[in-house]
Amino acid sequence: MTDPVFKSLDGQLYCLIQDSSAGLKGFIVIDSSVNSQSAGGLRMIKDANLDEVKDLARGMTLKSGFLGLPKGGAKSAIVADIEKISKEKKMFLLKRFAEIAKPLVKKRVYGIGADMNTSQKEVDSTMHAIGEKSVKRTKGISGYFTALSVFIAAIESAKLKNIELENASVAIEGFGSVGLNAAKLFHKKGSKIIALSTHHGAIYNENGLDIEKILQLQKKHGNKFVLQKGNWKKIPLLKLLELKCDMVVPCGRGYSINEKNASKIKAKIVCPGSNSPVTWKAEKILHKRKILSVPFFVSNCGGRLGNAIDFTGVSKHKIESMYFAYLSKRIQKMLKLCENSKDFPRKFAENFALKNFEKVKKKTETKTLFNKIFWNLLQFFKKSRLIPQFIVAWYAEKYFKKLIQRW
Repeated sequence: MTDPVFKSLDGQLYCLIQDSSAGLKGFIVIDSSVNSQSAGGLRMIKDANLDEVKDLARGMTLKSGFLGLPKGGAKSAIVADIEKISKEKKMFLLKRFAEIAKPLVKKRVYGIGADMNTSQKEVDSTMHAIGEKSVKRTKGISGYFTALSVFIAAIESAKLKNIELENASVAIEGFGSVGLNAAKLFHKKGSKIIALSTHHGAIYNENGLDIEKILQLQKKHGNKFVLQKGNWKKIPLLKLLELKCDMVVPCGRGYSINEKNASKIKAKIVCPGSNSPVTWKAEKILHKRKILSVPFFVSNCGGRLGNAIDFTGVSKHKIESMYFAYLSKRIQKMLKLCENSKDFPRKFAENFALKNFEKVKKKTETKTLFNKIFWNLLQFFKKSRLIPQFIVAWYAEKYFKKLIQRW
């Protein structure tokens, strides 16, 4: 189910990764590159397909374009039902995938990151298996910083709709790393989280769920916490998106809001944590109904940015401060430009992101002495770690602050 907007946008490279004897089938899509390099997460899902991976890879390009980040967009997926395979089988498939993709990975043509149903620890182990050094990162960096940018986008979009986030009602679809961290952030702010879901089902309480209890149950039961008893009632998965609330936060699979249910959405704001959760046609319907749908690559850009900063050694606290001081202003500016545009938000934001990506790519690939030295040092640090990390962190903090502020 390819979103119509992507049909005319060709990626650079589509790869089928296959080993029938190992039971492996997967895909790599490189949508764009900067200095012949790209990066994006590797997910494992039972119904993975090339069209979806193409859309996800384009989403990574859009995030880079919105941020002004000189990083190409890519994504990959392995077709596997992780609930029906052992941990040993999962790691075997991941390592076999990396072995086949080694020519792309070794040259950094494609940099693998964690994504849906894969962890950074698993990715690191996979890299070690093919003789590649893993990038040192903070545990849970991608999911947390994606959630943080979603939260910041929620703050800024709530201002536009004159909603007090402290008392706002929020429904969160999906309770993986992004959804879980988003729930913690909204709960700490004082928002009333009225619904949560995993692929096992959805739970609802119009007066607000007991988040502390849910986090305890989630640790014990995993995604099946929604099947346990509590101060909530169970509702169909799709009904969560249609609940009357101030904000719905999709953090599951793509296209969950589409032309079939867009007219039933009762939230005032849709603030995505997942990639492409709202189809192109649904975006138009929501816009006509005066529902603010934040472009997904604006609200969930935090993981992309956090991954780019984290390996340099900048502390988690400083990255958080950077987000609230600078990323919030960038998101605020984009939302205001979208509001004043004749186009609906997704269309305006995509045009901006794609044009900005090309501008940043051209500037980065220009063979100036500074660019040549900077990128060579960066690659040397990634491979050898011989440059003291505090030096890299000091420079990186200044570099990324300027990058986020540049418009």
